[in-house]
Amino acid sequence: MKNKFTLTAGLVLVMALNAQSQTIVKCSTHEYTETVSKQDPQFVINQAQLEKETQAYLKDFKSFGNKSAVKIIPIVFHVFHNGGSENVSKERILEQVEILNKDFRRLNADTASTNPIYKGIAADCQIEFRLAKIDPNGNCTDGIVRFQTDQTFNADNPIKALSAWPNNKYFNVWVVETITPSSGTPAGGVVLGRSQFPGGSNSTDGVLLKSTVCGNTTAYSNYGRTLSHEMGHSFNLRHIWGDGTCLSDLVNDTPPHNAANSGCPVNKVSSCVTGNVIEMTENYMDYTNGSCQNMFSAGQNVRIQATINSTTNSRNNLWTNANLIATGTNDGYVAPLCIVKADFARNQEVCTGITIQYKDGSYRGDASAWEWTFEGGNPATSTLQNPTVVYTTAGRYTVSLKVSNASGSDSILKPKFLKVFETVAKIGAPFEINMEDAANVDTIIYNKPNNVKKWERVTNTGYNSPSALAMKFYGVTDGQENSFILPALNLKGTTNPVMKFKVAYAMRTSLSTDELNVGASRNCGVTFTNLYTKSGATLATAPTVTSQFIPSSTAQWRQDSISLSAYTNEDNAIFRFKATNGAPGNNMYIDDIVISVATGLEHLVLNNLNLTIAPNPFANETKMSFFLIQPAHVSIDITDVLGRKLKTIANEQMIANTHEFNISNNQSELQNGIYFLRINIGGVQKVERLIIQN
Repeated sequence: MKNKFTLTAGLVLVMALNAQSQTIVKCSTHEYTETVSKQDPQFVINQAQLEKETQAYLKDFKSFGNKSAVKIIPIVFHVFHNGGSENVSKERILEQVEILNKDFRRLNADTASTNPIYKGIAADCQIEFRLAKIDPNGNCTDGIVRFQTDQTFNADNPIKALSAWPNNKYFNVWVVETITPSSGTPAGGVVLGRSQFPGGSNSTDGVLLKSTVCGNTTAYSNYGRTLSHEMGHSFNLRHIWGDGTCLSDLVNDTPPHNAANSGCPVNKVSSCVTGNVIEMTENYMDYTNGSCQNMFSAGQNVRIQATINSTTNSRNNLWTNANLIATGTNDGYVAPLCIVKADFARNQEVCTGITIQYKDGSYRGDASAWEWTFEGGNPATSTLQNPTVVYTTAGRYTVSLKVSNASGSDSILKPKFLKVFETVAKIGAPFEINMEDAANVDTIIYNKPNNVKKWERVTNTGYNSPSALAMKFYGVTDGQENSFILPALNLKGTTNPVMKFKVAYAMRTSLSTDELNVGASRNCGVTFTNLYTKSGATLATAPTVTSQFIPSSTAQWRQDSISLSAYTNEDNAIFRFKATNGAPGNNMYIDDIVISVATGLEHLVLNNLNLTIAPNPFANETKMSFFLIQPAHVSIDITDVLGRKLKTIANEQMIANTHEFNISNNQSELQNGIYFLRINIGGVQKVERLIIQN
């Protein structure tokens, strides 16, 4: 449809996913382009010049060289992952390249489904994509780069800097777990792809692609056509509806569309013009299902050819013979066997006695030999590609892998990679962990390897104590996440168990969406059920602060509670605290995690204890008093903040009565500081802080 091109507010096609209540944003290229146009005047100039050259190409085909020769485009896939399913396989990528080539050469099997009225203008774009065989440094490659990073979540332009090859030699595709919506697209939507039109920044040139739509997958009715669509944008094709109501896509032979289409409509009549004009819903530049898309038009092909011949962007060098030789994509090139790069993945939590399978994730070259080492595992070593292993003792274990082929070898070691839980937990409730004990804290911090931000124990703040667990999101790119996991707990037979914890957080701006999630697992950490989610203003415990948040008083903390009554039949319940950054981020803190149970003894003892310690703080002596409602064995100890016992006040059987003890610090046995008074009454514990202050 020929008309004057105008940048307008983009129409974003969204669909509700019934099961997940999410919004699908099939493509956010138009919204991204509008943002770039406002920020980069040179991009606007380049686009105008390209359009001028495109119109000239329409008038004089010969001036742009041999338009009949198939042009080969070297392509590279940068797979950004964090050890999950977003680390798409080589098979999926090969499948995706095959789909691209069939679509751009009109060799796709579904050409028969093209509407008869448009078969005559369906185009062979004469473009073939080939995975690069030589990298920018002249080294062997298979055209796939893998990079582990938590920036794969909510990815945007900054992630491209982690791995990008020269855009005048390679076409870059970045595969990520999720893509941050562009300005103007629905917040929180699931973006499937985003491309950069020719003429933009060299460092960001290429396509961002959601991992679940890479290859011939059925996710979102895609079938591999998302990249065909995004590649169209990269070659200067616009959405077929012109990104507005009945606007122009600058192509003569595409009919006017009222708006984006979804699903698989047949013979849809356009409402933009009079007469029985059928919309070209099978065009790759519509939003119809990938399974119903099967063509570019001849007019669109003219724009593609003009773009890859234009001097205003890097596309014109990609297919030159010199570049094909430099990238190992020329006809007749025989690639050597690349040295394999070692890697592996599996679930990072498991129970004792459960057989698990490790999966070789090595890449770049094909391995011919594997040497595994499993600390604590049975077997302890293996030469299989994907071995099975059993762990009989709970703990955290290191795993290593060496892979080799005729060209060489490579090794990788992942310390404390696997967390193994008891099949039946040995720890019961009541359970308590404060962050003063560094040794105990170390047992629960379980950060994913290579994440930029990790949970850490800090000693400059806490709830009425020096220490707490902190996730420092201040100044961090959005989308990062990490977790800590409590020891497996046996809650079987308990009554009304409750988890309580202290949290402190301040938003950095009114737009901050940092999130804290608490989940529970019944299957040794394979899956987690959400128990608690708070973010932004609902998570905040202190006023918004533009600087790095550090709680300065107990008033900036809040105690939150979660009922665990659904887990009273579980003898191996695992609880996970997960923090997710939503820029502009700020720090959050956790302290004093307690899981209590409503046992008769606990209520009876603690509700009648009437414990007093006065004075507190004290210098030389203080007095404690408490009441026992029934006889019990009582131990009273003083510990330091690391949990080390320093002094025993009592350890004896006591009668039901009021008991008083003088606690002395004669000759300054203990230095000024914070200590803990731990009282154990027949298995029921009570902990109070002691402050010595001379």
